[in-house]
Amino acid sequence: DEKPSGTCSHPEVLESLKQWRRQKCKDLGVPAFMVLHQKTMNEIADLLPQSKEELLSIKGFGKSKWDKYGDDILKVLGSKIIFKEP
Repeated sequence: DEKPSGTCSHPEVLESLKQWRRQKCKDLGVPAFMVLHQKTMNEIADLLPQSKEELLSIKGFGKSKWDKYGDDILKVLGSKIIFKEP
């Protein structure tokens, strides 16, 4: 089942990612799409990756993005979600 375009499974997580991206853009003086595309943020908020490997499996999030923003994104996700123990 595909969700309608523009919907997100975890809107509160998406909002936190948007706030993080806004601040990062301000700090770096770059437009939002240079940090993360909206589609990539939607997928991150839907999938809730918990590791580098999971984050790197998301389309639009490669090694370069990991090197620049990976730890930050995992921190944003960790602050919004209580992960279950395996």
